[in-house]
Formats: sequence, structure tokens, C-alpha cells
Amino acid sequence: MSNVYQAIANLDSNEERTALRTFFTQNPEKRTEAELILPTCGSNEEVVAYLKDLLKSELTEQELLRTVLSVPKMHPITTKSTTKAATRKIPNMSVLAWDDFLNNAFYASTALDTGNRIFSRPSVTGAISVEDSVVDMFLKTMEATNNQRLILLPTPERWSKRYVFRAIKGQPDAIRCGAGNIQLLNDSDVSLIFSAVEVKPEQLMRTLVADGTELFNAYNTALTTEDDGTIAYTQHQKIIRIVRQLFGYMVVNDLKYGLLTTYIRTWFFYRQDDNPDNIYISPAVHINQSHTDDGASFLECMYYFENISTTKPTAHSSPPNTDKYRDKDDEYRSSSSKSNVFRRTLGVITRSQSKKEKDKLNDNELLNSMKNYKRSQFSFGDVLGNGRSGVIFMTKLHEQVGDSRQYIPKLLKYGVLHEAFVFIFTSFAGESFANNRSITEKEKQLAINGLLAIHAKGVKHGDIRLENIMMERNELTGHSYVWWIDFAWSKMINNTEDLDVELSELNTCLACVKVKIYLN
Repeated sequence: MSNVYQAIANLDSNEERTALRTFFTQNPEKRTEAELILPTCGSNEEVVAYLKDLLKSELTEQELLRTVLSVPKMHPITTKSTTKAATRKIPNMSVLAWDDFLNNAFYASTALDTGNRIFSRPSVTGAISVEDSVVDMFLKTMEATNNQRLILLPTPERWSKRYVFRAIKGQPDAIRCGAGNIQLLNDSDVSLIFSAVEVKPEQLMRTLVADGTELFNAYNTALTTEDDGTIAYTQHQKIIRIVRQLFGYMVVNDLKYGLLTTYIRTWFFYRQDDNPDNIYISPAVHINQSHTDDGASFLECMYYFENISTTKPTAHSSPPNTDKYRDKDDEYRSSSSKSNVFRRTLGVITRSQSKKEKDKLNDNELLNSMKNYKRSQFSFGDVLGNGRSGVIFMTKLHEQVGDSRQYIPKLLKYGVLHEAFVFIFTSFAGESFANNRSITEKEKQLAINGLLAIHAKGVKHGDIRLENIMMERNELTGHSYVWWIDFAWSKMINNTEDLDVELSELNTCLACVKVKIYLN
């Protein structure tokens, strides 16, 4: 006899036994779920309470959020990737323990409504493997549980994919967002963001942070580990990058709160009000954590986190450095000021290096040499597009700019933004040839000249499209300016035949131009 039917047989009431057998016959997925949950019950009383709860057609808020979720089956995975956007720079600022999180979550749970039965009983089943499956499982669980409550708030909210918030910066795996009314929320036309979510597979995370080890302790230990060439050191670096990845998403979106989850375990983050560069991390909360006499369930912890992040969702980074001398680009400092200058930003020490020195560095060293910028030094506007090299935003800089180039938009800034994103800022280059139907022959010839100049440097652009040719006209002087953008697929080559082929591709794109390109 299965665990479920054996438990039913132990019930005193024949009416309840009959009702439960009928319930499981009509809902086989619930029987599968019960087979997983019953072994986790600590006593016979808990088994009886769980089975009786299944007979209730609708739940109160308290009953909904005290639902005990099962641990899904985990399929093995082979990938070792842990981050997509974090940098390899190593911060030396310790994180802090969010010591009162669990206590506060428990106290918040005592105020849950027990009178109104308005929520559907959640049904969550499935398995997890790679990161995308964990994201789907997390959002499916939130849709079946906490989202039921969130959509009823005066300003309705929900946990969702990042794309529903069009102004999102970076690529968090999920967000909690809100809109002016339920229709806008359902139409994915949200205007508010309350927290960011970063997801990692438990199969990978448990090799970095063992069950029973707190993430804040593992992170702080990783900061003090020296590079001894061992696997342990590599794992410490992964822990650092994972934490900084979520921190970066919080910073660039001006968020005070975020969470890191494997679905099996979840850690809640918040940034300190008076020093938003300080981050607090809660103890791990397991998906099957139940409500006890002195502890909150997993869903009650989510409830507490939702409440506090709705009340005050934003945290702005410290203002930009006003020292003009220190704030100039590294390449343009006098040689006397470059030799031994250190800056501390976000707890990271970086040393200025000349352009000649930078050219000698490998990729990792070059990244470490980049200046680390504050989020508040830039004002992000609308999304202009999504290219192969990342998301493109309209952006305003609040300081002096640096280098310029003739055939690509002006290079204004490059570096690392709050330890999370490598960026390049260029001047706004008007509109593309693809969006302008009144291109003159002179402007088309300027595009050809620009590509020839790029080729003269031994660079193959790699993505010849009208969308990658930008132009701007000066209405007063009548002059036109043409630039090439999107060098994500560009590379240095010595093969002139490949460059000739690229010129032919451009000739095809500009077929209406009556300018013959003679190949050498």
C-alpha cells in the first residue's frame, strides 16, 4: 500500500477517508505530490493535518503561505558555468549577515489573514536540471502561491520574467514587478520593479556552498583566500562572482532588495540605506521549510521579503566622485600621475596604467585594470536595441569625456560598472541607414570610406548590415556624419580577400548607390 493510502486508512472519520480517496483519484498529480510530502511530516498529527487541509476547497492567506512545498527531483547537469554577467574583479569588502531576517519573517507571519478563503490550493510539480528549468520552476511556484496574493494588492504585483519591465538593466533571471492596475500587469506593461532574482542550479551551487554553510560566511572566506592554483581557489572565485552578479543587478536598477535562489535554497539580499555598497545576506531558506512554533515557512519568508521590498524598494549608490582630476579617464592622465596611483571604489583597489601598458595585458588583467564606475555617474534612458554585444541604452554621462574616433561613434568611457558589467559608452549616433529612406549618395560614399578606413587598420567588421551604419545630419551646415557600429563580430585579420568580400557585401547593401567599388 502506498504511503498516501496507508495514511488515509489511519484517519478516524470514514467520511474523510472516502473524500480523500475520491480527491486523489480525481487529482493524480496531488497524490504524487503527497507521496513526496508525507515522509517529511514530523509526526502523525502533521500527517493528519496535511490530509485534512487537502479537503478544503479554498485557502486563507495563512493556509496558502503555510503550504509545504516539496523538493523536486534534480537531474544531473554537466555545465560548470555559474555567471553570465559578473566580472572577474575581486572585491575586498565583506558582506554582512542579515541576522534578524528569519525572526522578522516569523513575526510577520503571525499577522496573516485567517478569515477569508479566497485562494486556490497550489499545485506545483516538476523537476529541475539546468538554470532555465530552475527559473521556470521558481516562477511556476510563485504563480501558484504568492502571486495569488500579490495581484490583489492596491498596486498589483507579481514575480515574472525580466522582459515585462522594459526599462530593466542587465539580465536578471526574474524580477518582482508592479503596474497601475491588473490589466496592465496582465499585459506585461509594468512600470515598477521591486526586486531582482538571480538563479543558479542547486547541482552547481552545492559544490560551492555546502548545505549547512551560510553564503555570507562562504563569501567572506573566499575574499581572504590566496591564489594557490587549486580547485578550492577557483570555487572561491565563483562564489564571489555569483554574489557580485546579483549585487550588480540591484545597483544598476537602483534596487534595495534581491534574492539568489537554486529553488532548493534561497538567500535574501538587501543594501544598507546609509551605505548602499554594504550588502546583507540572509541565512539559507529551504523550499520545504515549514511553519513551526518559532519559525516561518518558505512562502512566509517570501511574504515578509515582498512586504519590506514594496515599502522601500530603492537604494541609490553613493554620488559620483567630484574630484575632476581623479575622475578623468586613465589613458589621459599625465605620465607622472599614472605611475603609482590607486583608487578604492566599492572596496576594489585598481591601479592606473598607460595605454601602452594595457596593450600588453591579457583579457583578465585588462579587466582588472579598468576603472570601476559608480552607477550614479550615468543616467540610463530608453532601450535602443539588443545587439550581439548586449543591450543598448540611451545614456547621459555626468562628467568629462575622453577619446574620439573618426569612423565609429565617439568612445566616451569604458570600464566596469559596480563590479557587475563591462561597458562601453559611445556618443549617440543618430539613426541607422535602415531607418532613413532619404540617404544621399554622399552619405553612402561616406559609409564606404568608413569601412575602407576600418579595413586599413586590419579589422574585419564581420556584420555588414544597414542597421550597423549610423548617420547624423547638421541641418545648419548641411554636413553629414556617418559611423559604423556593432563590432561584436569584428576581428583582426591579414587576409585581404576577406576584406574584399566584406566590401562586396556592403556594395550589395548599398545597391542603389551608383558608385562602383573596384577591388584590388
